[in-house]
Order: sequence, then C-alpha cells, then structure tokens
Amino acid sequence: VLQAAAVLGRSFPLEGLASLLGRARDLSGAVRRLEHLRFVQRDTRDRTDGECYRFDHGMLHEVVYRGISTQGRRAWHARAALWLDEEVKVHLPDGCAAVAQHYEHAGDLGRAARAWIRAAESANAAWASSQAQRAFEQALALDDRHGGLLDTRERGGACAAAGILAHAAGELERADALLEQGVELTPADQPAPKAERMRRRALTLEARGQAERAG
Repeated sequence: VLQAAAVLGRSFPLEGLASLLGRARDLSGAVRRLEHLRFVQRDTRDRTDGECYRFDHGMLHEVVYRGISTQGRRAWHARAALWLDEEVKVHLPDGCAAVAQHYEHAGDLGRAARAWIRAAESANAAWASSQAQRAFEQALALDDRHGGLLDTRERGGACAAAGILAHAAGELERADALLEQGVELTPADQPAPKAERMRRRALTLEARGQAERAG
C-alpha cells in the first residue's frame, strides 16, 4: 500500500490508491494504520479529489519510492496515468501535467508527449503562459530525444504555439527557431494556419532587427 501511494506522489488521494491496487475494500483501514504509525497523515488542504493523505516526511516518500522495482514503478505509473486521464477527466493544468509525468515514468512516451501538449494547452487557456511554454517544450524535447512520437501536424502546432509564447516572454531567438519549424511543418492543406505562423515569425524577426529574413 505504501509503495503504491509513493507512486502517486507525496500527497495522494484514496481513490487513486484504490485504482492502483485494484481494490477498495479495507483500504481505508490500511491507510489509517499507516496514519497511526505516523507514516502518513490526513491532507487537510483544499482538495477536489476526495479523501487525501500525505507522507509525513518527504524523505520517507523518496525512500519508499526508490524501493520499488523498475518494472513495478512503470506498471503503477501506467495505472496512475490511466486513472487520472480516464476516470478523473482532469482539466486543470497541474492535473494534465501529472498525467504526462505518469505516462513518461511508465515508458509510454507517445502518450506522454501528447499529454504534455494537452497540459500546455490547458495552461495557456488558464493564462499560465510560462507553465504552458514549459509543457510545450517538454513535449518537443521528448520528441527530439526519441523521434517520431508526434506526427508532423502535432509537432508543427506545438512548435508554433511554443514560439508565440517564447516571443511574448522576450526569448526572441528561441521564438524564431520554433516558429520557423512551425511554418515548415504546417501541411499544405492548412493555408490559413501557415499564413498566421509566417506572420508571427515575421513579427519575431522584426523584433530581432532581422525583418529582411522574413522573405
């Protein structure tokens, strides 16, 4: 029980723990015993995911997590990702990012890359621009390292969105590189998005004092 809880993080919902272990009966009693032993404590902070507990110490959480076999970690992270993605139907940026992290730790890198894009889009919709940019960059970095995780349309869209955010953050060189790739990867059957990405790149080049490169 303690190892499954560690996979969910230092703070974990009872419902998620039941999903990982595939059972709900007697789980409350088992967690209460862990609470009595001062391994965990009730998490009384505002939560939207039901009854939650928290490891009493961060070091305890880390030691328990490191004690899980690699195969066991991957299997439990996969279950955690599916539970969050399918059962909880998360929409908040932090929840979407947690799904991506679980898929990544499970070794399901294609789903992880797409989950990072969903996390970025969720953060962007919530006006959390820096969080959105980091999530887009996570998706692109995964695709760079492993190749072929994202299709051309997905990567082009992620590059363009990350480039716009990088421009807004004043990272003009990075924005230029991302938008250039976004333009190149835009399919021929998407003339409107291609034109918009070209316009965005032209603005970035102008801001860099390189308007002549806009062509």
